[in-house]
Amino acid sequence: MQSAGAALHPSLEASTVGIDLGVTMRVFRILMPALAFALVGAAGMPIATASASHPSGATASHPASSDAGYTVTGKHLNVVETWVTLPKPSRFAAHAGMVGASVQLWSATSVIDLRVAACTDSTCRAGGKPVNRGYHAVLDVFDRATHALECSTTGTGSHRCPPPIGSFSTKRIKRGVNIELWISYPLPYDTIMVGAGPSSYTYWLPSGPSSKPGIDFTKARIAAEFGTSPWARPSVKLSGGKVKVMSFDRPKPPPYAAEIGDIADHDAGISSRWWRHAKNATYPGPAHATASSLWDDGYGFTVYLKR
Repeated sequence: MQSAGAALHPSLEASTVGIDLGVTMRVFRILMPALAFALVGAAGMPIATASASHPSGATASHPASSDAGYTVTGKHLNVVETWVTLPKPSRFAAHAGMVGASVQLWSATSVIDLRVAACTDSTCRAGGKPVNRGYHAVLDVFDRATHALECSTTGTGSHRCPPPIGSFSTKRIKRGVNIELWISYPLPYDTIMVGAGPSSYTYWLPSGPSSKPGIDFTKARIAAEFGTSPWARPSVKLSGGKVKVMSFDRPKPPPYAAEIGDIADHDAGISSRWWRHAKNATYPGPAHATASSLWDDGYGFTVYLKR
């Protein structure tokens, strides 16, 4: 196995696959690698070698955080998922410029951030004229140390994740729907697979020796996201009181689904004994977003805007 945090290469061949909403991550880990392999294999499995970077990306000294939710820390994590009902964006125009839901996997060198987000007004700034736009899914890969963007499904030129992306980031996701967000790093550890509702995106990366993981993900995060990256300075205003934004949880069983998983096949909620968890809130500013205490046996929580 390569050392923990081996460099991620999201610039390898990718494909998209449609996923039914009710399927659990256990099935994803078994079936999706074979499906992706078949799709790419039929196309001759071309492999790109260029890697994307973003020299103008935020630096590690930037103090801002645009996430509010929970972070799990453990060993060899390879699954993070949640279910969330997407709220009406215009309801938050006075309070936040952007609202979204995010799941993330962090290694020592890279951050995989999958989010569904929508601006609440035409400028994506708090306090504007309310607009009701649909949500869109975005997959971003960042350098953890510099926060530079390496690859995005909405990027251009060398910063665009490899095709075929298809309609993954252009398909409109309606407000009010309850969708599943997930990231999986399945056997044989040569793909990162992400999904938002019925759509998914897959890209290939080098596996370690003997098909062992080449990347060691040690953090997973489930959060409401109020910017375009985990470190973006959020546009948040609130004159007083508390405003509910969205709630995260597992689906009502059956089927039974976990929120966090690792390569040892431990699958459980945020508060499981297999890992440590901590609450995170947006920063800076007196108006901020924060998460409630956990409920539903450590699977669910609600994010609020408050002062």
